[in-house]
This record gives sequence, C-alpha cells and structure tokens, in this order.
Amino acid sequence: MKSLWRTLFSLDVLLNLAGIMSNKPALVFLSKPLLMPLLAAWLLTETKSSSGIFRNAIALALAFSTLGDVLLMFEGGMFFLAGLGAFLIAHLWYIRAFFSVKGASNGYIKKRPVV
Repeated sequence: MKSLWRTLFSLDVLLNLAGIMSNKPALVFLSKPLLMPLLAAWLLTETKSSSGIFRNAIALALAFSTLGDVLLMFEGGMFFLAGLGAFLIAHLWYIRAFFSVKGASNGYIKKRPVV
C-alpha cells in the first residue's frame, strides 16, 4: 500500500506536467487538485506508526495547500484572496510542524526566528 500512494502521486505529477506542457487546461484542471491529497495519503501511510504534532501539522498544511490550489484555479478576486488565505494558513501549519521537531533547539531558525 505504501508504494501505491507514491506511484499514484508520481503518475498525477506526470499528468499535470503533460497538461501544462501540452497546453491542455482540462488535464491540469483534473490532475492539479489531486496532487496534495495524494502526497498527504503517502505521508500518512509512511508515518502510520507516528501520531505526533509534526505528522498532523504537515497533513493539515497539505489540506490547506489543496484548498489554495483549487481556489486559485477559478477566476475572480475573491477566489484569489481566498486561495492566498489558504496558502497562508498552510504555511503557518508548516512552520508549526518544523518548530515541533525535537532537538532543533540549536537550529538556525530557533536561534534566529526573525530570519
């Protein structure tokens, strides 16, 4: 099952790239919303034995990244702003995830949070 998600994700990446390179918006429209959920499924499968904040925060970040991708596929200022908002929340979850890593107290970001 582990390699299934990796394979599905890889195939979807190839479909998405093929749609972009061949200028086929329908293919991009179908494949793009699946990228982050397949990546999340792969993450959750690979880290099944772990249930820490890192795993959950990354999964939430991928969920908000999916929402941002989908919202930015539509025209209009409200979709654009909502998509940016979703990506902002996703990045906050990514930051939370990486700040939760134990033993990172001596890391560059912990020492220089402004950076």
